[in-house]
Amino acid sequence: MTTDDYPALLARLAKVRQVDATGAADARAGLDRDRRAVLALRNALEDEAGEIRDHAHLLSAPVPDLRAPADPTTPPGTLDGELRDGREALARATTARQEAVAAGRQPSFLPRAPHLVRNAVIYLAALAAVLAVQLGLHATAKADATLWIACLPPVAGVLAGYIAVGMVSRPRVPTLDKHGKVIDFKIYKSPRLGVAFAVLEIIAFLILTGGLG
Repeated sequence: MTTDDYPALLARLAKVRQVDATGAADARAGLDRDRRAVLALRNALEDEAGEIRDHAHLLSAPVPDLRAPADPTTPPGTLDGELRDGREALARATTARQEAVAAGRQPSFLPRAPHLVRNAVIYLAALAAVLAVQLGLHATAKADATLWIACLPPVAGVLAGYIAVGMVSRPRVPTLDKHGKVIDFKIYKSPRLGVAFAVLEIIAFLILTGGLG
């Protein structure tokens, strides 16, 4: 080796150092990207876990165990694969929570039915119970009490149905605006429908008991 070889060796050494420095910088940059990706996924999972716990409390449902079970037989995967699986699990959890919240914002009784159908079922159920009570009272009461038995119980039945409509039509989870303020849920109680059914029930009672004869 002659002195003329030194410049070439120095240049080669400098090139090797440059390549090593570039590789180290790329490795550090990749590590920083992975760390940020893991941190972002972790924060998203923690936020979603908090949302699930809060909405489980609103829905009066048990809080699920959000800890992922460890399977010792599963071979370790790559970081990219773990991040992909974590994002997919987060998307499934978010979708399930949103569906549960959407269901909780619907009426508890016949949630998918129109309000007129729901109210009709409630009023008819209340007045059917009233008719049974009327027939029992008619069997034991005096003849001159028929008109009172025909008219008074249906009024109570309509009132009970009106109250029941308000109870079963209210959603369990309130709807909030972008400022976190509760948006009032409008409940259609259809009192005229209840009154119409009460009139029909009175006519049915009088027909069954011969009051129109």
